[in-house]
Amino acid sequence: RLVDSDPRDSLAWFAVGSYYYLIRRYDLAQRHFSRATRLDPGRAECWIGFGCSFAACDESDQALASFRAAQNKLRGGHVPLLYMGMEYLRTNHLSLAGHFLRGAQETDPSDPLVCNELGVWSSRRGDDEDAAFWSARALRLHVSYVGGGPDGCGSALAGPEGS
Repeated sequence: RLVDSDPRDSLAWFAVGSYYYLIRRYDLAQRHFSRATRLDPGRAECWIGFGCSFAACDESDQALASFRAAQNKLRGGHVPLLYMGMEYLRTNHLSLAGHFLRGAQETDPSDPLVCNELGVWSSRRGDDEDAAFWSARALRLHVSYVGGGPDGCGSALAGPEGS
């Protein structure tokens, strides 16, 4: 019904595509993300969703093409670089994964997901010390982002100085 209310709204198509992605109906997700990118080719998030739906189907070339399209729309942004790095990591192209993940980290050093993926990349290369560094950094960034509010979320992970 969402896309029926305004069939020219790219965000509606993106939202429905995201829903289908969530429930693992990747074929329908791709159809909706495709429509979203045709309606508004400048929306990087639609391209990212499109790429993720391809990656979930092990269609790496199409996923990377979508992530590159997102990068062209989001000049200077770190998210497309992160997703390209994650796709190269998924396909075990470690040198390319490192290139894009480091680029994402240089662009936004405060993103915990980037640091987490650098930890995974380091572990895959057998560099346990570097993996521990990036994993700990990801955890610290996540805890500082979530905070240790009254619900206690993050307080157990923050350690004594975060309590």
